[in-house]
Amino acid sequence: MRLHSIILAVLLIGSISTAYAGTVDEGLDAYNAENYQQAFSIWEPLAKNGDSEAQYYLGYLYQTGTGTTQSSSAALKWYFRAAEQGHLTARYYMNTMMDMIEARQGRHVPPKM
Repeated sequence: MRLHSIILAVLLIGSISTAYAGTVDEGLDAYNAENYQQAFSIWEPLAKNGDSEAQYYLGYLYQTGTGTTQSSSAALKWYFRAAEQGHLTARYYMNTMMDMIEARQGRHVPPKM
């Protein structure tokens, strides 16, 4: 009986933490309402859990410095992760950023993981 109570508690805790994670669409709603920090806080856990759409949006926030500190290396990291999963827009932005860096520095700079 005690084992059943423990399993039930673990399942409930897991479902509660998942419920607060938000969705990509909720992040878009926050972004469109100009609540960029909320969008970031919704997309970040989704991106860390492998959601390619959230990874793309997180890359964009880092690239533009919207809702977070601007960071080209962080933007490239998230674009790269999304592109690895076949996200074409992320691949485009990643390649564009890499081309700009290469043109400025005169060499190829791979994204940091």
